[in-house]
Amino acid sequence: MAGFDPKYAAAIFAELMDREFPKQKFVVQGGDWGALITSLIAGHYPERLLGFHVNMFTPPRVDEDFRLIPWQVSDSFLTAD
Repeated sequence: MAGFDPKYAAAIFAELMDREFPKQKFVVQGGDWGALITSLIAGHYPERLLGFHVNMFTPPRVDEDFRLIPWQVSDSFLTAD
């Protein structure tokens, strides 16, 4: 379906949880694409969560001096600072 990307999936899943369990916090878990969607839910709706768990290893990003670059959840999935 055109336009159904991980950001949209995160919004849909958060809305479904809100409809089924109004005013209740929840936990999300995901691997592979679910890890991305779960991370987006955690980044965009932190006030709704008790916690989140991802089980997909993402290698750390480093700069030219091998210093870690932290990951940030943004509107365009996960980007480096």
